[in-house]
Amino acid sequence: MRRTPSREALRIEHVAPDTLRPYAGNPRTISAGQMAALQRSITQFGFVDPVVVRRADRTVIGGHQRLEAAKTLGLKTVCVCRAPVGPFQAGAGLAPADSLQYDLGPVGGAFGRRILFGESAQWRSTRHR
Repeated sequence: MRRTPSREALRIEHVAPDTLRPYAGNPRTISAGQMAALQRSITQFGFVDPVVVRRADRTVIGGHQRLEAAKTLGLKTVCVCRAPVGPFQAGAGLAPADSLQYDLGPVGGAFGRRILFGESAQWRSTRHR
């Protein structure tokens, strides 16, 4: 039986970008041109897509590029959703979902295959413990 996240798990907060910890194993990269397009989008429409962070320690598990763009633009706050996930879920479980969402969008992006598949293998080997 799947557990449904509580409403509190989905609450949006506004926090200073420097209080968030980018995930060191983030496999996604975008080009300088894509970063410029992302910055233009944030400037035009605002920061409308929350950065997803692990609730326990504010480690970024979705939105690394948006966070970097926000820092470059000098934004004082970014919107954040804290997710109740563990370290392996954060590294392997949400990265493929993030790739589906953003690889179909106008900004695009790529994943480092070695990092992504390494994370997935690590997650699969520990998820039943």
